[in-house]
Amino acid sequence: MGAVSQTRSLERRIELAGQDNFRDLGGYRTRDGRALRWGRLYRSDALADLSDDDLAYLEALGAGGSARTAGELWRVLLERHALEGPASAEFLPALELILSEGCLAQRIVRRLGAEPSREQLRSVYRELAGCLREGSLFRA
Repeated sequence: MGAVSQTRSLERRIELAGQDNFRDLGGYRTRDGRALRWGRLYRSDALADLSDDDLAYLEALGAGGSARTAGELWRVLLERHALEGPASAEFLPALELILSEGCLAQRIVRRLGAEPSREQLRSVYRELAGCLREGSLFRA
């Protein structure tokens, strides 16, 4: 691995005391060949155990020191660093859906309810297959 890519790989992981899986998504390519800018979009796991120092660091990144859940953090990051140009039209609807209704697994579980019947399972998965076929978003 070259020195530049190795350095960028090391920069991707952001050290936090209360979270060991906070990463910068900069450098990844979009469908149209452009790259996400570093320091604009992040991914993480649960954020409930962040320390005050972690929150201050995230504030310095522009993520807001009051964010306590992953959803809250993603909302702040999206509002402050929304994608610009043609990419935003492609990605913003999916990001908004994830922030408002949860990830795909959460939307499927919500749609099925507590005790789904076989027919409910078939129906939801038929709809999911249709969404995949049409390139549309599955909603809860």
